Amino acid sequence: MHLSRRTVSVLTILIAVILLFLFSVFIFSQRPIEQAREETTNLINIDHPVEETTEFYWLTTPEETYFSLEFTTTDNEPMYGIVARDSGETVYYNYNELITNEDALAITVNDLNPTEVQQARLGLVEDEPVWEVTYIDEDSTMGYYYISAKDGSWIQTISNL
Repeated sequence: MHLSRRTVSVLTILIAVILLFLFSVFIFSQRPIEQAREETTNLINIDHPVEETTEFYWLTTPEETYFSLEFTTTDNEPMYGIVARDSGETVYYNYNELITNEDALAITVNDLNPTEVQQARLGLVEDEPVWEVTYIDEDSTMGYYYISAKDGSWIQTISNL
């Protein structure tokens, strides 16, 4: 099969337009996350000068949405800041006061032995810091495992989603 030069050109342009469209959709979909991260960093920067951000977490509970930031201050002190989206109320924890994201994932694997652990997000439940870990079990259903961010103890499991 031999394609003419014009056909190849038209197909190339069509593929380029499709790729550009898909890239634009991806960039547009990331904007709310980047805006929330930027606003959270600016808010935290008022209380603790932020030198570097390590991680950003977005956790929505039935009561509230929280934006959390793992960051290092200008004094080289690692911290966590958890901001309530609606009220702007912010709580801070020194890095060594809470278990890490990696610890939360490892605890979930140890306690549940899921097929896949997807991610952990930091937030508050009843004014207590928690890690919400998303996992997939052996039946290919999704679940959420809530553990205390202070000591790693189990709080709640929501499964069969």
